[in-house]
Formats: sequence, C-alpha cells, structure tokens
Amino acid sequence: MTLTIKSVTLDDFSLFEKYASPTDDLTAPLVPLGWHLDEHDKEGALARARWSLKQQHEIFTDDPTVRFLKVVDSATSDTVALARWHFYSHGFDPSTMSAWELNGRAPDADERWPPGMNVPLAKAVLLPLLKARPTWMTHGPQWVLTTLVTRETARRRGAGGMLVDWGVEMAKRDGVPAYLEATAAGAPLYAKHGFKVLGEQIVDLNDYGASLLTLKRMGANMPA
Repeated sequence: MTLTIKSVTLDDFSLFEKYASPTDDLTAPLVPLGWHLDEHDKEGALARARWSLKQQHEIFTDDPTVRFLKVVDSATSDTVALARWHFYSHGFDPSTMSAWELNGRAPDADERWPPGMNVPLAKAVLLPLLKARPTWMTHGPQWVLTTLVTRETARRRGAGGMLVDWGVEMAKRDGVPAYLEATAAGAPLYAKHGFKVLGEQIVDLNDYGASLLTLKRMGANMPA
C-alpha cells in the first residue's frame, strides 16, 4: 500500500460522505464525545457526517489560515486519513479571532449544534479549552493541528503520522512552534513525531453522562 498526502479540494467534502460510519468514520464531529452512536446506526452516522462536513466546508471557504490535507491509498484511491492545520502568521488572539472549532459562532449559541448531539457535554468539553488556550500557547506565529482523523480500518499504517510530520516540517520551515491538544490515548502518537507535553487539562464530565477527560497540551519546535 502506497500512501500519499494530498490537499483537500472543495469537491472532496461531498465525496467524504461515503465514509460515514458509526465505527470507521473519517468525518466525526469536532467534539465526538457529544454525539455517540450505536455501532449499527448508519442513519445517525450519515447525519453526523453531513453536519460535520458542512462545518468543515465553511471553514475551508471562509478561513484563510486553514490547510486541509488527506492521505490517499494509491491502490484503492480511498482517503484513509484527514487533517486540518492552521497557520496563524500573526499569532492567535482569542479576544479578536474565533476559535477554530466555531468558525465565527459564539461558543454558547445553541443554534450551532445539531439535533442528536449532547450539547451540554459538548460545551463542557469545549468552553474550558477556549478559556485556557491563551495561558499556554505563545502569542506569535504558530501552526496548530486542530483535526486529525484516521479511519479505523486504516490505522497503524502511518497515515496519521504523515499528516503530523507535515505540520511539524512547516513549523520548522517557518521557525515557529506547532501546537495541538490530544487525548491521553492519542498523545503517544504525537510524541513519536516531535511533540512534547506542555501540561494537561482535566475536564470533569460526570454530570453529563461521561467520566473524566484528560487532554494533553502539546507543542513541537518550541523556542529555546
């Protein structure tokens, strides 16, 4: 299997619908904990994919900082992994710029959330992250990895690592740091590709039908 990184095109967003799946999804929402699906719920998976792709399509067309990338299996022409990097050439200022999850929407605006999503849980994850970011991310130019999804059937083949490496190389080229937030399970992958843990954030979700969520704050190519 030969894997190749390619830029996502506008037409890809409609094509990605075919990967909608409760268990092998390429297009899960930005806060997947908030929209859990039964493994047999194909209709729910399609609704989730369509909503997520609509948000990503808007970001693709509206946000000049974004770079969407995909990894394609040359043997099948299937997209097996997807990433969204942002380059903030003048830094990210949360007081004047919309968070990358929101694309200009207010974080507490209920109308942005679709039917079927556990909105209180999604907000419980998202709002603490928005509040904390200015305390640990530098204020100068930076690359930020905001989305990385590898289809379950294509994992452990290096596709995700290729997309991480792409952004780290861009950060090195530009002489700026790269940042991301990772689950405890996902952090080892990023560590293999140059990221170091800068801290962590623990979100208590017991009141929302889940448990504690630990997110690692990670950076690569950090200034000395």
